[in-house]
Amino acid sequence: MEDPRESELPWLAEGPSQTDSEGIYWNELGAGNSQDPHFWDAVDAVSGTAGEKKSDLVGPLTDAHADGTEATTASGGSGRSGKRKRSASQDADARRPPIRAKDKGKGKPISLGSDDEKALWLEFPSSQFPGPTATQVSFNFSGAGSRETSMTSMSSSSSVRPKPSEEPSPEERPKVVAPPSDSRATDPPRSTSPHNSPRIMLPIARAPPRTLVPDSSDIGIVTIAHNIGKQYLMDHMKIAWGTQYEIARGVCDGRWTWQDVTVHKLHQLIGDNQDAAHRVSSVFINTSSPTQGDTDRRLWEELDREQAAIIENTDRGLGLQGEWRGQANWYGGKIQQTVNMEYTPASHSFSLKLERMQMTRSHRFARFLGSRRILQIKLTGHQRDVVRERDFLTRKFVLCGRVFVAFSTKEEKVYLMEINEDYEREPLDIQGDQHRRSLEEFVQWHNPIEMNEQQPVAKWTTRFDLGLSTSIPALRFEPDNVYIIEDICADHDGDKIPVEKVFTDGCGYMNKAALTAIAQNMGYSMVPTAIQGRLFGAKGLWMLHPHDHVQDAPQKVWIRESQLKIKLVKKFPSSDLTKLHPVHFILDLVAPPKVNVGTRLSRLIIVNLAHNGVRLSTLVNLMKDGLDREIGPLTQWQGPYAMLLLLKAVDQTTGAYVTRLQQLASGAQRALGYSRRREVNEDFDDAAVVCQSGKPLSIAEEIFDLLRAGFRPTNEQYLFDRLRVVISNVIHESVKRFHIPVLNSADAFIVPDPLGVLREGEIHFASSQVLQDPFESLDPKIITGDVLIYRNPARLPSDIRKVKAVECEALRAYTDVIVLPTTGTCSLASLLAGGDVDGDVAVCIWDHDIVSSFTNAPVVPTPTTIIEENFESAIEVVSSVRNEIRLSPDQAPKILQRCLLSGLVESRVGIYSKFHDNVIYCSGFDHPDAIRMAHMFNTLLDSRKTGRVVKASVFLQDKLKYLRDPPHCIADTDSPKYESRNPNVLKRADGLPTFILDDLLAAGVKIRDTHMSKYDGHREVFHRYPRDPNILKPYKRLAKVPTLTEETQAVADFVRTCYDRWRGFWSTSPQKLDESKANQRKKQLDAKLRALIQDYSHGPPTEKTQILRVTDALKAATASYAYSLSTTFAFNVAFRDLNDIKAKSIGASPATAEMAACMTIPSAYARVLAH
Repeated sequence: MEDPRESELPWLAEGPSQTDSEGIYWNELGAGNSQDPHFWDAVDAVSGTAGEKKSDLVGPLTDAHADGTEATTASGGSGRSGKRKRSASQDADARRPPIRAKDKGKGKPISLGSDDEKALWLEFPSSQFPGPTATQVSFNFSGAGSRETSMTSMSSSSSVRPKPSEEPSPEERPKVVAPPSDSRATDPPRSTSPHNSPRIMLPIARAPPRTLVPDSSDIGIVTIAHNIGKQYLMDHMKIAWGTQYEIARGVCDGRWTWQDVTVHKLHQLIGDNQDAAHRVSSVFINTSSPTQGDTDRRLWEELDREQAAIIENTDRGLGLQGEWRGQANWYGGKIQQTVNMEYTPASHSFSLKLERMQMTRSHRFARFLGSRRILQIKLTGHQRDVVRERDFLTRKFVLCGRVFVAFSTKEEKVYLMEINEDYEREPLDIQGDQHRRSLEEFVQWHNPIEMNEQQPVAKWTTRFDLGLSTSIPALRFEPDNVYIIEDICADHDGDKIPVEKVFTDGCGYMNKAALTAIAQNMGYSMVPTAIQGRLFGAKGLWMLHPHDHVQDAPQKVWIRESQLKIKLVKKFPSSDLTKLHPVHFILDLVAPPKVNVGTRLSRLIIVNLAHNGVRLSTLVNLMKDGLDREIGPLTQWQGPYAMLLLLKAVDQTTGAYVTRLQQLASGAQRALGYSRRREVNEDFDDAAVVCQSGKPLSIAEEIFDLLRAGFRPTNEQYLFDRLRVVISNVIHESVKRFHIPVLNSADAFIVPDPLGVLREGEIHFASSQVLQDPFESLDPKIITGDVLIYRNPARLPSDIRKVKAVECEALRAYTDVIVLPTTGTCSLASLLAGGDVDGDVAVCIWDHDIVSSFTNAPVVPTPTTIIEENFESAIEVVSSVRNEIRLSPDQAPKILQRCLLSGLVESRVGIYSKFHDNVIYCSGFDHPDAIRMAHMFNTLLDSRKTGRVVKASVFLQDKLKYLRDPPHCIADTDSPKYESRNPNVLKRADGLPTFILDDLLAAGVKIRDTHMSKYDGHREVFHRYPRDPNILKPYKRLAKVPTLTEETQAVADFVRTCYDRWRGFWSTSPQKLDESKANQRKKQLDAKLRALIQDYSHGPPTEKTQILRVTDALKAATASYAYSLSTTFAFNVAFRDLNDIKAKSIGASPATAEMAACMTIPSAYARVLAH
C-alpha cells in the first residue's frame, strides 16, 4: 500500500506572516490586513483546480511579490531569484507537518496541472490589473523539498495555460505591478501596506456526484458532500460546523456548486453558528439576509454550546453538570443531522440528499459523542433492495472531510458516527477532533463483545437501540447504590424460565429519595410512582420500592436480572464498577407515568370485542355519541363567547396544543409527561411550520390565526371550508378508521404488585386525576368492579381479558399505573398480546355496556412447532464474531459493521399484518389460519432481537394464499364502488355471519351523511355575503385616488397574473395514480405553489408602485385585490396580510407569533364560558 502522505504540498510562506492564537499559520500575501476582502480573495489560490481528472489543492502556495521578486516556501524550496529570510513564525510553521493530498483514495500523488505532471497554475485576472494582460504563476515540484516557480504573460482572453516545460526564461517574465489604489472606484478600502498583492484566482473542482453506485471502483468511500480545497479553506478560516453543513447542503440541493464557494463568500461567514449559519443562503444566492426565526436561533445557539462542550472534553454533554453558556440544567445531543437515501432499481444506485438540521430529540449516543458526530440516514422510497443497502452502508461516508461509519439501524433509519479518521483533511484540535473515537472504542464503551459473547448477534445489535432512545439525563447514581435482584416467577419446569412465567419481567425498584430527586430535576408537580428509563445496560420501568420511603436517604436503584440487556462487568458487585464510564450510572429518563382518560378503539380491538360477545348496537352507539361530543362544539357559533369556545374545540379535536409542545420541547415532551411515544413525531420539521405567505402548515393553527384575527365561520367562507375539513377528518377517524372514543376507559403503564397482595385475576388502578364522573362515583380516582384490559393490537381472541379491579389500601400509593398480580400460573401481562412490564401500556375499559356482554376466550398457548416449521434455524452468536476479529484484527471495523447492520433486513411484519387481516375477514377471527397468522406476526415483531427469519418456502405459500386486496371496510380507499370494480378483493366465506366492520361502516356512513348535510346547510349564508367588505376596502379605497390609478392598475395586473398561474395548477383533472407517482405529483405541485408564493411576495414592479411602497400600502392593496378574485387563492398567497387587514378593521390587539403560539383556553375557563 502506498503512503497516503506521498504527495506533499508546503505551507504558505511569503509576505508578512502571523500565527494565530491556536497556532495556525496564516500568510497575508502582502495584503497587510486580513479583514480586507481582497486579502481573502487572494487566498482563493487554495480553492482547487478544474477538470475531471484534476485534484484539489490542499495547501496554500506563494505568489510573486508586488515588486516582481519571487519567494521561497516555508519548507525550504528554492525559487529562481533570491531567498527572503524567514521569520520565527515561518520557521515554526516549517516544522509543522504539511497538508498532504491523495488522488481520491488511490494512494497516488495528485496531479496539480492539466496533465499528470506535478504542477500547479495560478492566474491573476486581468480585471485586477491595468492593461490587457494577465499573469500566470506555475509551480514545478521536481521532488520533495524543492520547487520551481515561473510566471507567464498571456492574453486576458486566452484559456490556454503553458505547461511547465513551456515556461519562458526569467528574462521574458514580466514584473507584476500592483494596481493603483484608485484603479477601481468601486473597490472596498484596501490595506495601506506596501505589499498589496494582486488577486489570485484558481479554477475550482466540480462538486462530487450525488448519485453513488454500489459497484464503484472506489468501494470504500461514499461522498455525501466534500471538496478538498474548499474544506481546507473552511477549516483554516474557522468556519463553524453548522455553516459548513449548510454550505454542503446547498451543494447537495443544487442551489450552488463547490465552484461558488469562494474565499470572499467564506469571509462573510466567519463566526459562530448562531452568527453565520443562518446567513449561508443569503450569501451564496445574493438575497437579503433572512430574519432568523426563533427555532433557527435556538438550534444554532445549541450547536455552539455543544461545540464548546466538545472542546472542553469533560463529558458536559451528558448533562447533570448545571448551567452551561446561559442554559440551565444543560445537556447535549439535541440536534439531528439527516441524510435521505433513496434507491433507484433501474441503475442499482443510491442517491443521497443532505437535509436541514433539526432539533427534535436527544439520546445518549448524541450526548456522549456530540450531535455533530452523529448522522442518521433515512431509508426512503417504495422500492428497496436491502442486500445492496447493507453492502452500501458498510462503507465510509464523507461529509466535509469527516468520516462517518454506520453502527446501528432502527425504524427505517441507519445511524452513523464520526470516527477518528479524516478524508483529504487534517484533524484540528481547535475543533475537538482529537477527542473522536474509533468504531471499536465506541462498541467497547457501550456493548463490550467479551462480556456479551453468548448473546445472539441479532439481540446484541439491538442493544444499541438503548442508546438511541429519546431520553433526558435525570439522575446519577453512585456505583455502591446500584443493586441487582432476582425476578419473581411462577412455578416452572427446567432451569430456563419461560418469559410468560416471569411476573416482574422488565420492572425494578427505586427508593423514594431517587424518585423525589428525579421529580425535582424534571420539574414535576408530584413524585412519580414509577419511571421508564435506561441505566447500567438495563432498560424498563423502576417503580417505588415497597419499603424504602425515606425522603433524604441515599438515592438507590434495584435492577432486575430481566432488565439487564448489556453486561458491563463480569460479576456484580465488583470493584470494576469504578472503572466504568460515568455515563453508565446516569439514568436516561424516557417517560414518567401518564394516564390518558378516554381512549379510542381500533379496528382489531372492535373485531376482538365483537367476537367475544359485544353487540353491534353497543359499538354503533359509541360511535354516534362520540361524534356528537366532538362535532357539536365545532358547530356552535352563536353567543358572546362562541369563538373562544370554538378555538378550544378545535384545539381539543386536532391535538394542536400537543403539536406546539412538541416544537417547543425539542423531543423532551415524553420525558416531561406531555405525550406518549405513539403521539411523538420525532421527524417533525420544526422550522417548516409556516410558509412564506404566513399560512401555517397545520390546519388547526390556520384556524386559530383566522379566529384570532376576527374572522368567523358565519361570514368568511374560507374559514367555513377549513372547519369543514376538520369535521370531515373527525368523522373519517371514527367511521372509516374505526377509532371510536370510549369515555369510560384509560391507559397507563402496567407494573407488578410490589407487595404480593393481589390475587390472580385482580388488578389495582388508581390515578392522581379523575377517572370517572364524580356524580356517579364516591371515589372517582379509583376503578373497581369488572373491567377489560388489553394491549394493542390484540390479534388473538384471548388477548383481551376481563378481570376485576379492586381497591387495595396497601397499594394506594401506586397511582397512575395499573398494578398486576404476581400470583397465578403465568404473568397477566404475557396474556395481553405477549406483553411484559418494562414500559408496556395497557388499556382499561369499565364501560358497562361493553364489559357486561364480554366473555373471556380460552387461552391458546403458542404452538411449540411454530418456530421450527416457519423460521430459519441458523442463528449466529457474538462469540463467533469475536473469534473472527481475533483471526483478522485489521478487518475488525468491517466485521463489526457487518454485525451491527445485520438487522437491516426486509421486514415481514407489515405484510403478515395484512395476511392476518385478510384471514380474519374471509375465515373468521378464531380460524386456525388466523391463529397461526397472529403467532407469526407476534414472532416477527421481535425478529430484530431474535434473528428469526421466515423460511422462503413458507413466505411464498402464505403470499400465494393470503396476499389479496382487502375488503372495503379494511382498505384505505373511501370509494364505496371499490369492491365491485376489483375482482381481486377477498370474499367472506359462506356460512359466516356478516363481518362486524362491514356493519359498523354502513351505520357510520349514515351518521357521517347526517352530520355533513347539517353542516353544509349553513353554506347558503355565503350567497348573501360572498366577500368580507373589510378585506375588499383597502384596494377599492386606493383605486379611487386619481394619482394612484396607474399604480393600482399595476397591482391588479400583477395579482391577476399570479391568479392565472394558480388556476393553471388545477386546470387538468387528476388521474388515478399509484402511490409513488401520486407522491411525485404532489411534490411537483408543492414546488409550483412555493414558487408562486415566492413570486407573489416580491410584489408588482417597483417602478410602477413607488407611492404605494413608500406609504406602506402595497401589501394591503395586493392582498385585498387577490381576495376579490378568490378567497382560497388569497389566503394561500397572502395569509398574514389578510389577517392583518381584518384585525385592524375590528381593532384587535396584535400579538407576536411566539405569544400567539402559547395561547390556549384552559378547560376551567371554557366551562365558565359555556355556562
